Formats: sequence, structure tokens, C-alpha cells
Amino acid sequence: MTQRFRALLVDDDSNDRLLFRRALNKSGLGVDLIEAIDGSAGINYLLGKERFGNRAKFPFPDLVILDLKMPGTDGFDVLKEIRKTMGLQNLPVLVFTNSDCKEDAAKAYSSHASAFHQKPFEADQLANLLQEVIPLWLNSSPDH
Repeated sequence: MTQRFRALLVDDDSNDRLLFRRALNKSGLGVDLIEAIDGSAGINYLLGKERFGNRAKFPFPDLVILDLKMPGTDGFDVLKEIRKTMGLQNLPVLVFTNSDCKEDAAKAYSSHASAFHQKPFEADQLANLLQEVIPLWLNSSPDH
């Protein structure tokens, strides 16, 4: 890929964010990672609210990588907000979670998640998964 893409990672766990950064670097994909430390920050980033109002400084992402289990505004809340907001409805949202609960997967898909994956715990495994999954969604992503 010659064009650089942007992914917004919404995850409250700093270790998981670090793992994603490392895995994305290892993957060789042309993706810049933007990080939101919780669900509220993720929503504010996507809506361009509060400190994220300057789109030159905080550009709109091409896709969202979303954790489900977060205190306060969880991943399901973020997903609902994305899908009800005009202009965000077609944004690819890839759920990456530690949960292996079938009910979480069913709820994510019924809330219109684009994909649901259990997070690998090693950077190499995550890099391989990202190499498989991300290009599928970036190639179909609308231009912003």
C-alpha cells in the first residue's frame, strides 16, 4: 500500500495499546495508529468534540479498532454511537477483545460491528491477524 491509512484504537488498557502499536509496526501495513484511552475519548475523537475539534491535528480515521470491556463508556456504547451518527454509519469497526464469550460476539454483530476477533496475546500473532484483516476493510473504506 502506498497510501497511508489511519486507525483509531479505542482501548483502556495501556498494555494492549502498546501491543497493537508493536504489532502494527511489525505488520508492515501503511497504517498510522491513533489512540483513545477510553470509550468517551473514542466518541469525542470521532465526533471532533472537545480537544479533538481540529481535524488537521486530529484527522478522521479510516477504521476503528474497538475493545469491548472498558469502564464507563464501554465498546458496545461506542459502537451504538457510531452506528446512530450520520457520517459515521459506514465506518468499519473491528472489535478486538479479550472476551471469548459468544454472547459478546453476537451482541457486537447485532450492533453492526464489521468484524469480531479475540485479541492474540503476542505481537507476532496480532501482526499476522492485522495483516489479514485490516486490508479487507481499508480497501472497502469510503474516502474521508
